[in-house]
Amino acid sequence: MEDFETVQYINSGAFGTVNLVRHRETGQALALKQIKRQSLISETDVEQLLVEHDILTFTDNPFVVAMYCSFETEKDLCMVMEYVEGGDCDTLLQRFGRFPVDMAQMYIAEIVCGVEYIHSFGIVHRDLKPSNLLITLRGHIKITDFGLSKIGSLNMAAEVCAENIANEFTDGEIAGTPIYLAPELYQGEVYGKPVDWWAVGVILYQFLVGSFPFDGENDDELRNEVINKNVTWPEERDVVPYEAQVIIILLLRKNSIQRLGTGGASEVKEQPFFQDVDFDNLRRREEKMVQVEKKKKGDQEGEEKTVEEKTTTRTEEDNV
Repeated sequence: MEDFETVQYINSGAFGTVNLVRHRETGQALALKQIKRQSLISETDVEQLLVEHDILTFTDNPFVVAMYCSFETEKDLCMVMEYVEGGDCDTLLQRFGRFPVDMAQMYIAEIVCGVEYIHSFGIVHRDLKPSNLLITLRGHIKITDFGLSKIGSLNMAAEVCAENIANEFTDGEIAGTPIYLAPELYQGEVYGKPVDWWAVGVILYQFLVGSFPFDGENDDELRNEVINKNVTWPEERDVVPYEAQVIIILLLRKNSIQRLGTGGASEVKEQPFFQDVDFDNLRRREEKMVQVEKKKKGDQEGEEKTVEEKTTTRTEEDNV
């Protein structure tokens, strides 16, 4: 720990905190995740932490946050990760309400590439949501927080039976953030990689509309909507283009075997919504974005703090 100087608090979770630190020798800014040993009460907690560590150890992709090293102290288990300066999509949504179509399209395209990559290693994220989608200063997406992830079969390609892909895990465990959970999770059924594609559909709807496709005043109401309700659209004309409506409906199919993405990310990329996207050159895209400061410890939940706005091509007037 003496190699790092704490700069500021980033966020916290059930097992510990994440701080922005600076390496004393190199001056490099890093994110230090510290997990309190005493918070790991059950064997399941320990196993899940090991899964997250293993995932971050072998993943290497521009759309997934990187881990540089890990170490232990007397009280903590620590992971030193890439620091992504641009904040996260949740904070940006709080500021703008919803995103312009082209901005949502590019973000979702990069999320699709990230999900395609982790699925190729058998990883099911299980907690995809805007707060776990970090934004670099160049406007690129990085998926983070594998604390609830599971590792299943490797390299499940499109030719593999869709039923096997959708029915990979039989533990009946409900894990994740309720508003992004797929119907099969609420029903305690077998599940697999399609739960991530459902979450992508919810996120795209949220990006474009500024609210959720399914909601409720309590968990029971939310569960009922996710299982039984069809997607509805805002009354304002052209808020969600037809091509976007189509891909959202396909991603939010109740039947996980029929859900878009179950047959592989290629079927998602081939949707008309992405007809102008060059997936092979996404990383060369430069998108100047508004930088939004992360909450500091003690800030009120939902309070946003903005710092210097870099030259940006995105303003609230761009919203559709």
